[in-house]
Amino acid sequence: MSIEHFTLGILTVLLIGQQVYWARVVLNLTNKLMSRNYSEYVQAEKFKNEPRLRMENKPDDYAIDPEDERKANELNALFAL
Repeated sequence: MSIEHFTLGILTVLLIGQQVYWARVVLNLTNKLMSRNYSEYVQAEKFKNEPRLRMENKPDDYAIDPEDERKANELNALFAL
């Protein structure tokens, strides 16, 4: 590998890094500009990085109540459904 290839590789990496950096800066500034006010933007950014809690579903959560099922069948029969 000659020095020209090495220099060309270094310049290519620097160019790509520069483009990624400025793309992130422009995206950040666009997000700030598109928000209604700065405090709302800061609050949204703070909650973006927090882990979300998931509610664990228990088997009882989806149990069918027989009394509700009976009432629903009676009402459906009333309306001929």
